[in-house]
Amino acid sequence: MDELPIFPNMAPLTERHLHILRDFVMQLDAPYSDANLLSLGSWNTNKKTSISRLYGGIMISMPHYRNSHRIYSFVQPHADNHALVAGLKILHDLGERPVLRFVPACSIDVEVPGELIIEEDRDNFDYISASAELAKMEGANYKRLRRFVAPHIEKGILSVKELELNPHNYMLLQGLFDAWMIGRHKENRDVTAERKAFMNAFSLLWQFNCRIYGLFHQEALVGWALYEIINKKYALAHFEKTDDSIEKMSYTFKVLVAKDLLGHCEYINYEQDLGIPGLRQAKSSLRPSHMLKKYTVKLRV
Repeated sequence: MDELPIFPNMAPLTERHLHILRDFVMQLDAPYSDANLLSLGSWNTNKKTSISRLYGGIMISMPHYRNSHRIYSFVQPHADNHALVAGLKILHDLGERPVLRFVPACSIDVEVPGELIIEEDRDNFDYISASAELAKMEGANYKRLRRFVAPHIEKGILSVKELELNPHNYMLLQGLFDAWMIGRHKENRDVTAERKAFMNAFSLLWQFNCRIYGLFHQEALVGWALYEIINKKYALAHFEKTDDSIEKMSYTFKVLVAKDLLGHCEYINYEQDLGIPGLRQAKSSLRPSHMLKKYTVKLRV
């Protein structure tokens, strides 16, 4: 931490920063997706993410996921609104828009806003599923999900296994990624950004406790996913791609991975829905046990 510049000075994010920030991030009450180091490294696709320290926290400048506009975020292990106020005032003095995005719940005292306007950022809440509940799919809450998944499992249509990261498998994953992009009719900008994120993630895997899962229909690879085991309590789902040759296979993939992760973590973070209706419906179908809240923070005028 001491090696980072003090805000408003900032340093471009590098692999070395991912290493020195590891202990800091582990102090957070949960693995918020926007503060996850592998996510920060993966989505730094245009090398425009910068970081600095402010009081006991980290200021992050990065392009927004959906429109590439520069935004600022602030993360700290304990709620301290004074640090948020100080950061916002510095942004104002610099002529920047004094707004902080994706501020995790653990970093802010919502009950005593003081000089702050604090707004829930529902589109960026992280969906947290209990791995044991998802793996078993018991009870009325999982009735709809069981209807999709049970036939795939009972008939042995789909199976999952952990994949070794080697050149052969990497080419298979890349090919499936390309097929997914074509099938979803993604725009060129989206294709370029996500492809770079995919490549960045695989170059950083050696620094993290990750598992690559393959989804198989008989002997054919029809999907893959990248999960990071954060600690004994949490895992985080970074990427998942399927070719959609079998209806609702993505749900089955998640359930099979949850079964494999039993004993390794209690919860799985499926990240945010970004306000996209289809994503919100899909993530809600997993019956999350809770959400990790994040906030947009401004100065009260």
